[in-house]
Amino acid sequence: MVVRMVFSSLVLVLLASMNGCGGSGDGDPSAEMDREESSAQGISEEGVTLEWELAGDEVKFSVSAPTTGWLAVGFGGESAMLEADIVIGYVEHGEVFISDQWGDGYTSHSSDVTLGGTSDAVALGGSEEDGRTSISFIRPISTGDALDHQLGTGDPHRVIIAYGQEGADDFAGRHRWVETYEIVLVPEN
Repeated sequence: MVVRMVFSSLVLVLLASMNGCGGSGDGDPSAEMDREESSAQGISEEGVTLEWELAGDEVKFSVSAPTTGWLAVGFGGESAMLEADIVIGYVEHGEVFISDQWGDGYTSHSSDVTLGGTSDAVALGGSEEDGRTSISFIRPISTGDALDHQLGTGDPHRVIIAYGQEGADDFAGRHRWVETYEIVLVPEN
């Protein structure tokens, strides 16, 4: 019993030091913010980009990463994926597949629809070329779904960006890269 508790504590410390559920970062949150390049409308780090644009009562997101697997953008959450609103998608044979998911555990997520919510993200397009996947989607700022993070303008939002292993065209595979950021959605003047 003591060995199991020590092992469990060691695993939790290791996961926490890996920035969420296993990232490429060094675990120092202040260093994380120093490494990123960000603007009012985008983030770019280690070949991964996330851009957003407010359009009335919706937000358009475009994410791109050096993988032929899935991409994910999560909003909110307390710890790793727990209670995060996650949009995950992939491109297969030129077709984009996305799913609106909810972080139902520290390292797990399920479809909003399966959990009694609604699917509020709509794929706008995507591509998979030269080892790089790009996906664009749109979702309302406020969905009315308890399983979605409300994306109010002017407020800080925790955002998780992740991508999967090469060829992982699914909604459930383990990530190859993940980082967490804080963004503020600012309307353009």
